[in-house]
Amino acid sequence: MRVRAIVTHNRPHLDEIAAIVALRTKEGLAKYPGVDTAQILIWGKDFIMEDGRSVADYEQEGHLFLGVGGGRFDEHPNGDEQIIRQDECCLSLVLRDLGLSEQDRRPWELIEEFVKDVDNNPTASPFDISSIVKNINAEFPNNPHMAIDWVMTALQAKCASQLRFFKEAGPEYRSKAKIRPLKIGDRKINLVVIKSDIEGVAKFARLPEPDGCRAAVVILQQSSGRTQIFTNRREKLNMDDVAKALRLEEQIVRGKVIITDWKTLSVDGTVEDIPWWHYQKRGPNIFNGSLSRPDVKPTAIPLKRIEELVVVALTGEGLPHDCQVSGRCTKDACKWWKYTFYYCRQRQKK
Repeated sequence: MRVRAIVTHNRPHLDEIAAIVALRTKEGLAKYPGVDTAQILIWGKDFIMEDGRSVADYEQEGHLFLGVGGGRFDEHPNGDEQIIRQDECCLSLVLRDLGLSEQDRRPWELIEEFVKDVDNNPTASPFDISSIVKNINAEFPNNPHMAIDWVMTALQAKCASQLRFFKEAGPEYRSKAKIRPLKIGDRKINLVVIKSDIEGVAKFARLPEPDGCRAAVVILQQSSGRTQIFTNRREKLNMDDVAKALRLEEQIVRGKVIITDWKTLSVDGTVEDIPWWHYQKRGPNIFNGSLSRPDVKPTAIPLKRIEELVVVALTGEGLPHDCQVSGRCTKDACKWWKYTFYYCRQRQKK
């Protein structure tokens, strides 16, 4: 069957528009040729069903019905809007019909979950995409294509991003990530160290198994040498000591130590005289350059040393044996003394 028209209801929701985007993927085009150029008709306006004819009759002539008519892509059986197929939406019905492989379905999972949620529980934030669809429809009541075109562009970009995430960031993580288990007190966390230029690989590492390893901290270094340290916000880690250690170490490695005050070294944002490391406390994340700051020069600290600093700052692992046994600071006899980590400050008080 070659698709000549897509029929949906007036003021289409995010659900039906997302279904159109799914139909216009390569899998959709393979099953429904012509769907990418098919005109979009509005039920009751551009399209009126003739007496004695069914949705199935029109489908044979090249019409696809989304969210209307009680057909296979309508979550309301027999077109009754008061009845909804349990845990279904127009998008989920389309995705199932396309028979996507598990790998090809992954990029759609979050989108489908979100669409189902706002479709069945319409209490969305006023600034999320489903609310904006309603705003556009209300602003242009006689032109439903305004919302359709805008959302299709947004969703196509999101789908492409999700596809890259699972097809590029996933394999990159699995082939290059070094996973290091750590203990912070009684808590067990994972630290991931990875060299990569693939956008999204740090986020992939923070996914739960079987995808990532639910990493609490990810040290990511690009081929340029610029390095970022991301954390899993759910872990609520305090990264003050890490930021402080990196800023002090950068000065030491570059041979010019200007700032040693630990409170200054751990401030939020960028410290003017040591601009290589930006500390974003609300993340908390630490950036040596980023997509928005490509002008920042790469760190001079070797990656292995960065990993060491992160581990010691977070866990105290690597502090001298005498220090750990006695609980007292060995002061300048310890190579870590000048970094004034939290663990060190507690022992220096004794």
